Amino acid sequence: MKSVYFDSLATDYVKEIFASRGYVQLPLKEAQLLWTMSKDASFFTKLKPAQISNQLPGIMFMDRKDYLFQSLNQYMLLNNSFLPQNVNFEF
Repeated sequence: MKSVYFDSLATDYVKEIFASRGYVQLPLKEAQLLWTMSKDASFFTKLKPAQISNQLPGIMFMDRKDYLFQSLNQYMLLNNSFLPQNVNFEF
């Protein structure tokens, strides 16, 4: 049986997609897959070894578009470019 846990921010659409693929919703401690918003590192230390999460600790800067934009903008300021110099898009 495939099982999933959703935190309170999961949308009905996401829940419907998992249900249509045979997933059963279970409590956090029993589910195989955890569908959550960004959590702090302490959340991940409490998971069982076989549990899978859709998030990684400390990756919130990629989850939110405003943080991703800030990160890419800082990278471009430090490196003068986002693309490596050896990338050539001319055909």
